[in-house]
Formats: sequence, structure tokens, C-alpha cells
Amino acid sequence: MSHIHFPGVEIYADNIRQMGEEPWRVFNVGDPGIENIKLTNFIPKDELEKEFGIEINEDVILMTYHPVTLEQEKLPYQMDNLLKAMGKINNNFIITYPNSDNGGSYIANRLEEFAQSHKNVHLVKNLGSRKYLSIMKLCGVVIGNSSSALVEAPFLKKPVVNIGNRQKGRLMANNIISCGYEANDIYDSIKKALSVEYKDFVRTKTVSLYGEGNTSEEIVKVLKNIELGETILKKKFILHNK
Repeated sequence: MSHIHFPGVEIYADNIRQMGEEPWRVFNVGDPGIENIKLTNFIPKDELEKEFGIEINEDVILMTYHPVTLEQEKLPYQMDNLLKAMGKINNNFIITYPNSDNGGSYIANRLEEFAQSHKNVHLVKNLGSRKYLSIMKLCGVVIGNSSSALVEAPFLKKPVVNIGNRQKGRLMANNIISCGYEANDIYDSIKKALSVEYKDFVRTKTVSLYGEGNTSEEIVKVLKNIELGETILKKKFILHNK
């Protein structure tokens, strides 16, 4: 339906072209999430530590876990295993609530129950972008199934444990450990991500796949050079050979 496309990475640009879009209409401009990081005025470490009552360092685990649309019947099983794995880890967890999709309230209730009996679990309904990124910048590992773990975490050079299928098919950097829903798989993946060796690997070898944070500038540049009129309104289907 769109006349101009601004995907965040080249492989997604290729996907749009393969659907028959004219190449001149598709521009890889990077993901705006990276630009948001570069524009963020990070909250000072001492302010965050005062709010949460813990030291926020590379031992802290930041987690967001959302429901998966086509896996509603498996949600109790998934949460049982996730909480079982978390229960074996003594590190402090800062956890944001899931989204409001179907199943989100179930996840929230399970996390609330778990937090009541685990003093190392700090559950927050909504951190907001600035606070979330400030914690991500300071923490040791990001876990769950949020897209921020795929886009923002690599740019900040943070190890990630991507749980389950919610992000399946998306481009992933080499800082990401993907695991299934078994408790042992989740636990082993988190322990690997927390290791000094893996953190050093991510710090030295991971690069952002979603641009360098100049998305707005690139979009403006394109729009300034696009001629409005019949050419942009009349679309053609282009057959591309893979």
C-alpha cells in the first residue's frame, strides 16, 4: 500500500523488492531504535540504584517476556519452565510487564506471584524508554522475547538470551543466544550469557545490524529528493529473480 518504504536492514529491503516493489521505492535507512539510543539522556547509575534499592551492574538481568500469538495453549508450560530456570539463579532481575496481547495478563500474574517469593526479582509495570535503555546500558544480560533484545541490545553490546519463537525469522546479531522453552535450556543459556568469556566476546565482536543511528536524517534526505506527482502514485509490479 505504501509508495515509499524505509526498512531497517538490507535483507528486509530485499524482501520488499521480492514482493514486486520497484527498487527505487525501497530505502534501507536503519532502525529508529538505534537513533533513539543515541538521542537518549541516560539516567545516572546512582539514581537508578536508589530507585530499585540494588546495585545495577553487570550481574543484573533485564527481562521482558511477551505472549506469543499462536502459542496461547502452551503459555502455562512456558511460564512454568521460565520461572523454574529463574528460580535457580541468584542474580537480581529487573522485569518489565508484558504487552496487552492475549495472554499478557496471565504472564503478569505469574510474574507477580514469583516476585512475592523471590527478593531478587524487581517487577515494574512500565519502565518507559529512557529508564529501560538506561538499565540496559548498565546491566549484564537481556533475556526474554522482546524485539529490543534484537535491535537495541547489540548496539549496547549486551549478551541476549532470546527465548522461544516470538522473534523467529528476524535478523539476529552474534550476541544472541536463542533457546527453546525447556527449563534446562533456558537456565544453561542464561548462565552462558552471564559468563565473563561470553560478555568479553560480545563486547569485542558484536556489531549492530540495524544501522548506526541516523534514520531520521536518511529519511529526510530521501523525501527531499522524491518528486511528487504521477510517477510516485502509479505503481508497477516488478518480477525479481532470486
